[in-house]
Amino acid sequence: MTLHDSGERPGYGNEPGPAQNEHMSQRPPRRLNRSWKAYLAVSLLVGIPLVYGWFSTQVSRESGRDKAERAAYTDMEAGWPPRLLRRIYQVPVPGGARNIRYYEENALHDSALYVDFTGRQQSVNEYLETTFSRTDVAPLPRLRDGFNPITPEQAETAGWDFARGDWHGLKLQQSGARPDLAIAVNKADPEKLVVRTVSTTEY
Repeated sequence: MTLHDSGERPGYGNEPGPAQNEHMSQRPPRRLNRSWKAYLAVSLLVGIPLVYGWFSTQVSRESGRDKAERAAYTDMEAGWPPRLLRRIYQVPVPGGARNIRYYEENALHDSALYVDFTGRQQSVNEYLETTFSRTDVAPLPRLRDGFNPITPEQAETAGWDFARGDWHGLKLQQSGARPDLAIAVNKADPEKLVVRTVSTTEY
């Protein structure tokens, strides 16, 4: 039987011909390339958020640590607090005050103004009266013997030491957006009373 009679044609049938073999050997491995790209895409989609999350955590930790260190060793600035700060925090430093210092601390949900000064009893009375005139708290608190409303953390932030002296204090808690005030007065020297105030506002 001849090739023509059998109906078989070169390159057709179960076995590929030489030309077809050469063509198949030159065909690029499409499936392999697609698999490599897919794995790369999945790795990037999973890996990038993980790396970003880890980096953000480290930055947050370092930022918190740096903020705590700065707060612990920050020197209060000498001079009058800016008028805007005095108004926001309701800290009306009296005209007869001396040795005025202040420091503002800002956090995520709250902020605080630290102020200290020295003065005579008249200046302290003026300071308390003016402070009380700006509040709606009733009844008004009075200075209590041996009471220090300033927390150890706040004292550490400002570098204040309450170990010595004849301290009297009061805490003024207000509603709404008005700040809370903690005031401590050292009456050990009647001619040079020491007044320390922490005014805290939340937002």
